[in-house]
Amino acid sequence: MIRAKIVLFLLLSAVAGSLLARPAQLIRDTNLHKEPYRDAQVVEKLEAKSKLEVIKRRGGWYRVTSQSGVEGWVRMTTLRFIVAEGEKRRESASGLDEAASMLTTGRSGSSGVTTATGIRGLSSEELTDSSPDRGQLESLDKNAVSKRDAKGFAKKEGLKAQDLDYLSDEDMEELPDPEPESGSNSNDFFDSLGNE
Repeated sequence: MIRAKIVLFLLLSAVAGSLLARPAQLIRDTNLHKEPYRDAQVVEKLEAKSKLEVIKRRGGWYRVTSQSGVEGWVRMTTLRFIVAEGEKRRESASGLDEAASMLTTGRSGSSGVTTATGIRGLSSEELTDSSPDRGQLESLDKNAVSKRDAKGFAKKEGLKAQDLDYLSDEDMEELPDPEPESGSNSNDFFDSLGNE
């Protein structure tokens, strides 16, 4: 029994180790940052279709090595992972693909995908050619609260009005990226995002 657990551990460790550095390609021009923050120093400007080697993930950022050998951070939404022709997902009688999926995403199944970006898998053309769902808009309007009702609720709950300025685009750029919830294993959870 112990021998089987050791063999399984070594096998899963080997699979996980092979998933650490993965080739990717940029889908649009972007900056390579020194740290995983929007306002971090830009160490290199990268062009769309540039090849990268993904090393690590933190929050919404990937640590990568550029073609010129410079290491830095790019937003996870700026790249797609490269899957070699011979490595395309296949059914595996041994279950190694399933185990690899579990290690990278925390999920099993044929896709092993967890969507969090909201526009995952949509191209620029699909977004441009899309049309609004008027029924959903009407549904939102039905759930709207009048100003009078909102003020009544605020008064009842003892809330006080405050005047706030709108955030400018510059203010938005200065906001830090949200950190993953404490206790969550975000590295495993998000490793496969953008990996199709």
